[in-house]
Amino acid sequence: MSRFRPATSPAALIAAAGFLSSQVAAADQSGVRVLAEGLNAPRGIHVTDAGDIYVALAGSGGPGTAVDHPAAPFKIGYGRSGGVMRIDSDGNSDAVVANIASLAFQGVPDGKGPPKGFEAHGAHDVVLDEQSRIVVTNGFALPPETRGEFDSTEVHAFGSVVAHSDTGAELLVDIGDYEHEHDPDRRGRATNPFSIALHPKGGYLVTDAAANALFHVAADGGALEVIATFDRYDADTPEGPLNIDAVPIGVALHPDGENVLVAEFGGAPFPEGSSRIVKVNLRTGAVSVFAQGLTQAIDIATLPDGRFAVLQYMNKSMLPSGKHPPDAGIAILSSDGDIAQELHQIDGLKMATGIAASPEGKLLVSSMGNGGENKGALIEIDVDKIVFDQSSRI
Repeated sequence: MSRFRPATSPAALIAAAGFLSSQVAAADQSGVRVLAEGLNAPRGIHVTDAGDIYVALAGSGGPGTAVDHPAAPFKIGYGRSGGVMRIDSDGNSDAVVANIASLAFQGVPDGKGPPKGFEAHGAHDVVLDEQSRIVVTNGFALPPETRGEFDSTEVHAFGSVVAHSDTGAELLVDIGDYEHEHDPDRRGRATNPFSIALHPKGGYLVTDAAANALFHVAADGGALEVIATFDRYDADTPEGPLNIDAVPIGVALHPDGENVLVAEFGGAPFPEGSSRIVKVNLRTGAVSVFAQGLTQAIDIATLPDGRFAVLQYMNKSMLPSGKHPPDAGIAILSSDGDIAQELHQIDGLKMATGIAASPEGKLLVSSMGNGGENKGALIEIDVDKIVFDQSSRI
């Protein structure tokens, strides 16, 4: 089973249902604006109808208990450096939740290797629910039973869904415990709750990138239901077909109210063009392919006009590590799932980890969400104001 390790690659020119997407570089960046910078691993974004923006911050770990990274030759250290920030409709920002548990690389004395705060796991996504609670998914990078290696009071800090309010933090559900006991995809016990959305009939929709599952969490935390699990699939690569893990991450409601769209990042070795978007029926759990030919799709947002914006973590495969620049991209999908346009070379958009749409249809993107301590930014993109150089094909 694959545990999520961010990266992406450029979605190569895609022919979807006979429609050729347009991949162009931005020539005029006047539609791009930095709303906040110096952030610790910004991830998922929630926007209220009033225009308030909430951003989950996975943090930068800390000097506490250190454990081996499951897929890299370094240790990740524990600290309470995660949180949630808010930017109100007037542009004022504040920290509305602090001290959320975080795991991340802590650097090495000689400065070689990844930066401090790299590979952060902690607060991955956020929603504001009907009770005005700030509900956060707390991810994890390790098997759920290893959580006991941290302070006993922090057993539920990872692999869980937690509601924060004026009265404090309330554990709604421990997905790690459920995964340890049931392993719904039957491919090994691992947990990494990632994205969250409000369920149209109450409660929350939560993806688990390591468990390869979509859950329905009751609003009171009293019940946890598996809506769907995601099978491995064959991806076309230059070397031939390759069977990879699904790694479901981003989730967004479909306008029909009966389905959701889930971004399947695709597992190692993260071949370009192997990522896809699937549609999941909320009543039956049936999974069908909605869009494909993407590269490491990490999040998806429903736009006011019924189209969808898919965020690709990077425009090139992250493997081998360091070979490609960390530039990210956005694919605009039609209401039928055709890739209408792919946007690349947006100023400041690198290692992007979360996307949402404002009520006006502007895109809000978390950049450098895996780039290290204080390296992250929240970027606003007004696609209608960006002039793209049609002669510059990616």
